[in-house]
Amino acid sequence: MRQRTEEPCLSQAVSQTFPDRLDLLCRMEPWVVLRFALTLLPFAGVVVYGLLRSGRVWWLVAVGIGAALFTLVLEARINCSHCPEWRGRCSLQRDTRLLRCYAVYGVKRLFRYHPEPAMRWEKAVWIAGSLTLVVVPLVFLVIDGVYSLAVIGLLCVILGTITLRRMVCRRCVCFGCPMNAADDALIQSVLTQCPEMGTVWRDTGHGPY
Repeated sequence: MRQRTEEPCLSQAVSQTFPDRLDLLCRMEPWVVLRFALTLLPFAGVVVYGLLRSGRVWWLVAVGIGAALFTLVLEARINCSHCPEWRGRCSLQRDTRLLRCYAVYGVKRLFRYHPEPAMRWEKAVWIAGSLTLVVVPLVFLVIDGVYSLAVIGLLCVILGTITLRRMVCRRCVCFGCPMNAADDALIQSVLTQCPEMGTVWRDTGHGPY
């Protein structure tokens, strides 16, 4: 009986070209999840505390529901579906309907894989959605006169974004994400390891070719 030959995990394949890139973020690793969470939790903590303190429980619930829908549905379609891991390129994700990503672990693959680069309207929608989840809570904190928490929350967003870009987004394979900061050489190597994605990018004039 012929044994099935599996392609190597994307991080393993890319590391053959970039020996110093063994930490390519295509799999869920505990330290990556922790680092990603630490960029979001301070702002979330400020929002939860501020809205509860002001008695805006239902607004807090609304923000929570909005964040869940944004992540599980909207972001999954306009952002995650462009990632090579959405197809299950990593051996750890093969044969499963759930995405095993450090950022959105457990998201169900409800949409088809989109190997083409993210379109401008998709990036615009993602940015608008993300800003809404940040601005709305801060506005309520300002309205309620909790200016110190509003300032702290804003600083958490700024520092969290900078940290995320420097420590996570530079090694992420979701190139369609507006936050992605991978360099051209790394993108080229990933496109080489993902022929379907590489062909579409080349045919549409995208990528470092």
